[in-house]
Amino acid sequence: MEPPSFDSWIPVLRDPVGRIKITPSSGRTHHVTLDSLVPGNPFHFTIMVVDPGGNWDVLTSSFATLGRRVTVQFPQMRILNDGDPSSVGEGEF
Repeated sequence: MEPPSFDSWIPVLRDPVGRIKITPSSGRTHHVTLDSLVPGNPFHFTIMVVDPGGNWDVLTSSFATLGRRVTVQFPQMRILNDGDPSSVGEGEF
């Protein structure tokens, strides 16, 4: 993802993966979840706040989503049919 460019003082994201507009009736605390963020990748975000008097501020920052690794272990395997009728059940991996 590319960092935002600036149109005057306003940051602009080229290809945003999410966009959220919060109204004054939403309260003061906002929790946002974006399910489309892929683990192990860099992202950028911008936040713009405007009060009823027209005062505004912008925050721009970047972050990386945490990578995920899954380890699958088979401590024991039981082979029911190794495909060789003259043996007792064996296999190699």
